[in-house]
Amino acid sequence: MNLINAGTILSQLEENKWYYIESARELNSDILAIKSESNWLYVSFIGGEYDKVSIKFEHSVRGLNEIYQNEYNINYDSTLNLNNTTLHKISLIALSSLALIINKNKEALYSKIIKIDEYSKHFKKLKF
Repeated sequence: MNLINAGTILSQLEENKWYYIESARELNSDILAIKSESNWLYVSFIGGEYDKVSIKFEHSVRGLNEIYQNEYNINYDSTLNLNNTTLHKISLIALSSLALIINKNKEALYSKIIKIDEYSKHFKKLKF
């Protein structure tokens, strides 16, 4: 597994290739795996509170607006600047995306669960 710096810029990533970063303390995870594919970002939480949970979220205006409306009750009215967005910021957006999925009982339009550990206590209430 190749660990890269959380300060790496999103535009430096090759599409469809997984990158691993040590996550920040606020994420309650040991490592994050991140992959970019078209307008979607895939994030897998490895270790910690959300171990073996993988999500994807659309980093378009509509996808980010959905996340920011849920988390901060504000509009997000632009796409991510791929040349100015660090993987640390992506990890924080991913956590907000995960919170959106939990809060909306998995009915978010642009944030989706793609894999989950069946024993995760956070997702027992969700309908899968």
